[in-house]
Amino acid sequence: MLRYFARNIKGSDNFWRSKTEDLKHWINHHIARGNGPPTFFITLSCAENWWPDLKRLLAQLEENAKNYPRAEAIKSGCKIFMANAARRYPLYVNEFFMKRAKSYMATVVKKALGIEHYWGRVEFAPGRGAIHLHIIGIARDKAYLREFYQARTPEEKADVLDKYARENLDMTADVHIDDDPKRKPDYESSPLGKRYCECHDQIEDVR
Repeated sequence: MLRYFARNIKGSDNFWRSKTEDLKHWINHHIARGNGPPTFFITLSCAENWWPDLKRLLAQLEENAKNYPRAEAIKSGCKIFMANAARRYPLYVNEFFMKRAKSYMATVVKKALGIEHYWGRVEFAPGRGAIHLHIIGIARDKAYLREFYQARTPEEKADVLDKYARENLDMTADVHIDDDPKRKPDYESSPLGKRYCECHDQIEDVR
């Protein structure tokens, strides 16, 4: 009895155990319907210090609270005040993120990866930003899975995945990225700080 009622206590062991069962049922349902097992694991993170529309929203919230110096600092691009405001108004940040995530999954991911069904879990962790979302997805094209399961060695399996990543997702590792840990983030030119409609050079944006 206690285990059954404890499922309604959010965050408890039994709550998460019930969610695990829900996920198992979801997977079994799609396998039984012929959709196959999940083929993608995706994590969407909240770039709360970068998005220009969230920056505008947080500045408005600070102005409404009559915190005018903070609002001006956010408008001028101060990431410290931006981060502090995101922690003060988590409800707005989370709702903004979820709207973006749903739109992204319904348009970009559905078209680029061919994902038809997905299941997600929202998590909050101080080291990962205000909010992030873990998603497993079932793609339309599963032909590569047959090749993957037919491969006998780890090297052959890796070749199948490498071929899929290159030919279907255009993923390569031949782009030079300056990953010097001492280099400060380039807030001015980073594509994270711009809307997609403001992108003028897609090749540079991808890099």
